[in-house]
Amino acid sequence: MIASIIFGGFIVCVLCGACKELFYNGLSYVLELVITAFLGALIGWIFGGMWAFGAVIGGIYTIFCWITGKRNVLISWWFYRG
Repeated sequence: MIASIIFGGFIVCVLCGACKELFYNGLSYVLELVITAFLGALIGWIFGGMWAFGAVIGGIYTIFCWITGKRNVLISWWFYRG
């Protein structure tokens, strides 16, 4: 009885931790995608008013960086140190 209560509490803690980690990681990916799309729109707007095209290219570039494991240069200009 006591062991099942302790084990049940342990399972609940593990599941809550996994959901919390998934939510925070997912939120950071969404935030990175939004920031890169915004920066791409800004660059597209500066070079001829093509902000929508720049936003799409920025989003595609972010997904490309995730798939290939490369460093996102647009984000690193503002947010990475070193």
